Amino acid sequence: MDNYLTLKQASETTGKSERQIRRLCNDPKNNEYIQRDGKGRLLLKIDFLQQNYPLVHVPNGKNKAIQRVDNVTKDDMSQESDNLHFKIALLEQELRHKDELFAAKDKQIELLERSLLMLVEARPVITPQAPAAPEPEPAKRKKFLGLF
Repeated sequence: MDNYLTLKQASETTGKSERQIRRLCNDPKNNEYIQRDGKGRLLLKIDFLQQNYPLVHVPNGKNKAIQRVDNVTKDDMSQESDNLHFKIALLEQELRHKDELFAAKDKQIELLERSLLMLVEARPVITPQAPAAPEPEPAKRKKFLGLF
Protein backbone atom coordinates (compact mmCIF):
# COMPACT_ATOMS: atom_id res chain seq x y z
CA MET A 1 0.00 0.00 0.00
CA ASP A 2 3.05 2.28 -0.12
CA ASN A 3 2.25 3.18 -3.74
CA TYR A 4 -1.26 4.39 -2.84
CA LEU A 5 -2.56 7.67 -1.45
CA THR A 6 -5.85 8.45 0.24
CA LEU A 7 -8.19 10.98 -1.34
CA LYS A 8 -7.07 13.68 1.10
CA GLN A 9 -3.38 12.94 0.55
CA ALA A 10 -3.92 12.96 -3.23
CA SER A 11 -5.63 16.32 -2.96
CA GLU A 12 -2.76 17.78 -0.95
CA THR A 13 -0.15 16.23 -3.21
CA THR A 14 -1.63 17.57 -6.46
CA GLY A 15 -3.07 20.81 -5.16
CA LYS A 16 -6.48 19.84 -6.63
CA SER A 17 -9.70 19.65 -4.68
CA GLU A 18 -10.93 16.34 -3.26
CA ARG A 19 -13.99 16.71 -5.44
CA GLN A 20 -11.87 16.84 -8.59
CA ILE A 21 -9.85 13.79 -7.50
CA ARG A 22 -13.12 11.95 -6.72
CA ARG A 23 -14.37 12.81 -10.22
CA LEU A 24 -11.25 11.14 -11.61
CA CYS A 25 -11.90 8.09 -9.43
CA ASN A 26 -15.53 7.76 -10.57
CA ASP A 27 -14.49 7.25 -14.19
CA PRO A 28 -14.95 3.49 -14.90
CA LYS A 29 -11.84 3.24 -17.06
CA ASN A 30 -9.71 4.17 -14.02
CA ASN A 31 -10.92 1.34 -11.76
CA GLU A 32 -7.66 -0.60 -12.04
CA TYR A 33 -5.75 2.26 -10.37
CA ILE A 34 -8.18 2.71 -7.47
CA GLN A 35 -8.71 0.51 -4.40
CA ARG A 36 -10.53 0.82 -1.10
CA ASP A 37 -8.90 0.23 2.26
CA GLY A 38 -10.41 -1.56 5.25
CA LYS A 39 -12.39 1.53 6.26
CA GLY A 40 -13.82 1.98 2.74
CA ARG A 41 -11.67 5.01 1.88
CA LEU A 42 -10.55 5.50 -1.71
CA LEU A 43 -6.89 4.83 -2.42
CA LEU A 44 -5.21 6.01 -5.65
CA LYS A 45 -1.98 4.77 -7.19
CA ILE A 46 0.71 7.44 -7.08
CA ASP A 47 1.84 6.68 -10.65
CA PHE A 48 -1.73 7.06 -11.96
CA LEU A 49 -2.13 10.33 -10.09
CA GLN A 50 1.14 11.62 -11.49
CA GLN A 51 0.03 10.78 -15.06
CA ASN A 52 -3.12 12.89 -14.67
CA TYR A 53 -1.94 15.81 -12.54
CA PRO A 54 1.48 17.31 -11.83
CA LEU A 55 2.57 16.57 -8.29
CA VAL A 56 3.14 19.61 -6.16
CA HIS A 57 4.27 17.63 -3.11
CA VAL A 58 5.68 14.12 -3.07
CA PRO A 59 5.05 12.09 0.10
CA ASN A 60 8.08 10.53 1.77
CA GLY A 61 8.12 7.32 3.78
CA LYS A 62 6.70 8.95 6.95
CA ASN A 63 3.54 10.25 5.22
CA LYS A 64 4.90 13.79 5.38
CA ALA A 65 4.86 15.94 2.30
CA ILE A 66 8.17 17.18 0.97
CA GLN A 67 8.67 19.69 -1.78
CA ARG A 68 9.40 18.09 -5.15
CA VAL A 69 12.40 19.36 -7.04
CA ASP A 70 12.21 18.86 -10.80
CA ASN A 71 15.35 17.82 -12.63
CA VAL A 72 16.72 20.80 -14.48
CA THR A 73 18.74 20.00 -17.56
CA LYS A 74 21.34 22.16 -19.20
CA ASP A 75 18.96 22.77 -22.12
CA ASP A 76 16.37 24.19 -19.75
CA MET A 77 18.98 26.44 -18.14
CA SER A 78 20.29 27.71 -21.49
CA GLN A 79 16.75 28.28 -22.76
CA GLU A 80 15.90 30.15 -19.58
CA SER A 81 19.02 32.31 -19.87
CA ASP A 82 18.18 33.01 -23.54
CA ASN A 83 14.70 34.09 -22.47
CA LEU A 84 16.17 36.36 -19.83
CA HIS A 85 18.59 37.91 -22.31
CA PHE A 86 15.73 38.49 -24.73
CA LYS A 87 13.63 40.14 -22.03
CA ILE A 88 16.56 42.35 -21.03
CA ALA A 89 17.08 43.42 -24.66
CA LEU A 90 13.38 44.27 -24.99
CA LEU A 91 13.42 46.31 -21.79
CA GLU A 92 16.54 48.18 -22.90
CA GLN A 93 14.91 48.99 -26.23
CA GLU A 94 11.77 50.19 -24.47
CA LEU A 95 13.89 52.37 -22.17
CA ARG A 96 15.68 53.96 -25.15
CA HIS A 97 12.32 54.67 -26.79
CA LYS A 98 11.01 56.33 -23.64
CA ASP A 99 14.17 58.44 -23.41
CA GLU A 100 13.59 59.60 -27.01
CA LEU A 101 9.99 60.48 -26.15
CA PHE A 102 11.10 62.47 -23.10
CA ALA A 103 13.66 64.36 -25.20
CA ALA A 104 10.98 65.23 -27.78
CA LYS A 105 8.64 66.35 -25.00
CA ASP A 106 11.36 68.56 -23.48
CA LYS A 107 11.99 70.19 -26.88
CA GLN A 108 8.26 70.86 -27.28
CA ILE A 109 8.07 72.42 -23.81
CA GLU A 110 11.07 74.63 -24.56
CA LEU A 111 9.52 75.75 -27.87
CA LEU A 112 6.22 76.60 -26.16
CA GLU A 113 8.03 78.59 -23.44
CA ARG A 114 9.87 80.64 -26.08
CA SER A 115 6.62 81.29 -27.96
CA LEU A 116 4.96 82.43 -24.76
CA LEU A 117 7.82 84.82 -23.98
CA MET A 118 7.65 86.28 -27.50
CA LEU A 119 3.91 86.82 -27.16
CA VAL A 120 4.31 88.56 -23.79
CA GLU A 121 7.04 90.88 -25.13
CA ALA A 122 5.13 91.79 -28.30
CA ARG A 123 1.81 92.50 -26.61
CA PRO A 124 1.15 96.20 -25.97
CA VAL A 125 0.59 97.20 -22.42
CA ILE A 126 -3.03 98.13 -21.88
CA THR A 127 -3.76 100.45 -19.00
CA PRO A 128 -6.96 99.69 -17.23
CA GLN A 129 -9.58 102.43 -17.54
CA ALA A 130 -11.83 103.47 -14.74
CA PRO A 131 -15.22 101.92 -15.17
CA ALA A 132 -17.82 104.32 -16.51
CA ALA A 133 -20.77 105.20 -14.36
CA PRO A 134 -23.64 102.87 -15.07
CA GLU A 135 -26.54 104.38 -16.96
CA PRO A 136 -29.71 104.73 -14.96
CA GLU A 137 -32.49 102.43 -15.96
CA PRO A 138 -35.58 104.06 -17.42
CA ALA A 139 -38.36 104.46 -14.92
CA LYS A 140 -40.97 101.80 -15.14
CA ARG A 141 -44.56 102.76 -15.48
CA LYS A 142 -46.89 101.56 -12.86
CA LYS A 143 -49.68 99.36 -14.02
CA PHE A 144 -53.18 100.61 -13.37
CA LEU A 145 -55.27 97.74 -12.07
CA GLY A 146 -53.13 95.34 -14.07
CA LEU A 147 -54.47 96.64 -17.39
CA PHE A 148 -51.72 98.90 -18.60
